[in-house]
Amino acid sequence: MKAKDIIYTGENYKYLFELPYGYGYDRMLTMAQFVIDYYLSGKVGSFRTSILPGSKEKEYKCLLQLHGNRVDRCKRIQKEHGVIYLSGKSSKLDDDIEIVWFNQTNIIGVASHFGDKYHETKIEMMLESIIGNCNLYQ
Repeated sequence: MKAKDIIYTGENYKYLFELPYGYGYDRMLTMAQFVIDYYLSGKVGSFRTSILPGSKEKEYKCLLQLHGNRVDRCKRIQKEHGVIYLSGKSSKLDDDIEIVWFNQTNIIGVASHFGDKYHETKIEMMLESIIGNCNLYQ
C-alpha cells in the first residue's frame, strides 16, 4: 500500500492512504483497538472524535483509560462519529504517530515526525498489518 499523498506541515509528515474499499464506524473502532493494543501497547496519547474533519473535537483519553483502554467498553466512543483521531508513542515504529479514520470513506491518515523512505515503508507495513488483523479485506 503506497501513500496517495505526503504533506510536510513544518512539524510532521502527514500521509494519506486510499484503501481499495470503504469502511464504516464499526471497522474504525476495530482498527483503533488493534492500534491501541499492538502499536501503542495500551499507552494512548490522545483519543479524539469529531463529527466532521475540522469540526470541534472531543477528547476521550481519560474515559478510555477508565475502561482499561477498551473502546468497546466506552458508550460515548461507541456512539457513531465522523472522525477518530488516535495518537501515542509507538515502540514498533519508534515514533509518535497519529492515525485518523474518516467514517464512510476509504481514506486513512497517518502523521509522523519522519518523512524518509524507511519510515514511510514502516507506516505502510503498519497499515497492512492493521487491515490484515482486522479482517478488512473480507
